[in-house]
Amino acid sequence: MKRVAIVGLIAALVSFMFLTISVLAFEVDEGESTIFGWLTAISSTTSHGPGERIPLDDTAEHNGVGLVGIRIEAVGTDVVIYESAGDTVTADLSGDLIWRESFSPGAGMTGITVEQKAESLILKTEVDNENEDPSYSSNAVLKVSLPRLFTGSLTFNNVSGDISLETNLTVSTLRVNTVSGDFNSSELTATVVHLNSVSGDVRAATISSDTISINSVSGDIQVTKLLSQTTTTNTTSGDVRIQNASGAVNHDSSSGDLELGLVPPDGRVGVDTSSGDVTIRVSDRRSATLDVETSSGDIRVLSPVEVTSTHSSRLMGSTGDSVDKPLMGISTSSGDVTIRPF
Repeated sequence: MKRVAIVGLIAALVSFMFLTISVLAFEVDEGESTIFGWLTAISSTTSHGPGERIPLDDTAEHNGVGLVGIRIEAVGTDVVIYESAGDTVTADLSGDLIWRESFSPGAGMTGITVEQKAESLILKTEVDNENEDPSYSSNAVLKVSLPRLFTGSLTFNNVSGDISLETNLTVSTLRVNTVSGDFNSSELTATVVHLNSVSGDVRAATISSDTISINSVSGDIQVTKLLSQTTTTNTTSGDVRIQNASGAVNHDSSSGDLELGLVPPDGRVGVDTSSGDVTIRVSDRRSATLDVETSSGDIRVLSPVEVTSTHSSRLMGSTGDSVDKPLMGISTSSGDVTIRPF
């Protein structure tokens, strides 16, 4: 029942993303709207032939002083985030549109807009498109530099393009929604992190946050280090590899393997998979009460676990020296479970 709800939620996200970005009607804070930049990259009144390449070359900027939120919206464009030493938010759009077939006027990427609503900034690439299925591809890249002192809320909505954070980012809240594109980051610090991906991978070096939520459909999740009080991962058809995770971890998957390394501090761990192998590496400084069950698969314990009960498909025990040992519950319908030293 839980998995059905998760899949339904992600399906709703996909529908919302396509509807929202295709009509370019993005929700913003209430307040007067001011357009600060409209820089046209190509003319939408020109016919284009097969294979024709139309160069994109736009820039835009806005004063970042006093901003509490920034939202970046893009279609058919990779987004790369850098750090700016000054107080200005700058954006640079480059690359080409490549037409697949002859196409009449009225479609194409037309540049960058920068809009402010109250204390929030919305930066987006505009798509002027009279048809639902444009006959062009794009190698466009939108490079955005954020002021070093910006620590507000940062949101990305991206379709058919990757998102890469090329700077160590510290913000209050990070929300990422991407369809047909990967998310990549190095050092990331936020109070709350929400990463949602459909048909794309999520890769990160270090994520530090009170609460982390990562949802993926048809994509893998790879994280070197998660420093969090609570981490939740949900996948549909994708593998998850987290080398170091602290605190409470909850994982739900319908199809895909899980590799999880657990380090202090302790926290409750819940793993529920329908089809896929589970490998848990446990630090000798982490304590837990184990309850492992598989309907079709083997259970192997290679770490110093004190086994209290074992059956053909279930094992119970404990590890660590703490008096209060949080539950580590692992359940898989079809797949092996291995618990080994860190």
